[in-house]
Amino acid sequence: MADYNIPLMMPESWRTKFNLQIFEQHEIRSNTTPPEGPFVFLTNWQQFVLEKDGGSLWEEITGGEMGEQLRGEFLAEFLSEYPNMVIMNDEAHHVHSGKTNNDEELVWRKFIKLLRERLVVCHKKDNGLFVQYDFSATPFLEVVFRENTLNT
Repeated sequence: MADYNIPLMMPESWRTKFNLQIFEQHEIRSNTTPPEGPFVFLTNWQQFVLEKDGGSLWEEITGGEMGEQLRGEFLAEFLSEYPNMVIMNDEAHHVHSGKTNNDEELVWRKFIKLLRERLVVCHKKDNGLFVQYDFSATPFLEVVFRENTLNT
């Protein structure tokens, strides 16, 4: 977050024109007052882990629930309050690299899909902007090539 305050990121003369709240992952909690205006939420994909189908090992052993809502479920609920969303994904070559070793869909893609579904349900009449920009310093043309090759 400190980088945001460096003039290289935003010149001092521009700061009065932008009224953005910036939240880091530890600042979004169940008692966080949802911002009324635009905001930036900085986090990583590990925060988006969702509930697995079929329950957890803890539930299997004890027969009970773990008691706390998973972070991904909470974040999807929190973020689905906002009809307009721009997502900027760094290190995107990891997202487009296929599936996990267990042939499961990647956490990031599962979360984005769930978030979009919730936004559509929550904002039927105000279906706003939902866009994801992917950034990566690692070329991942082979993935695009492989996908295009499979579709021909």
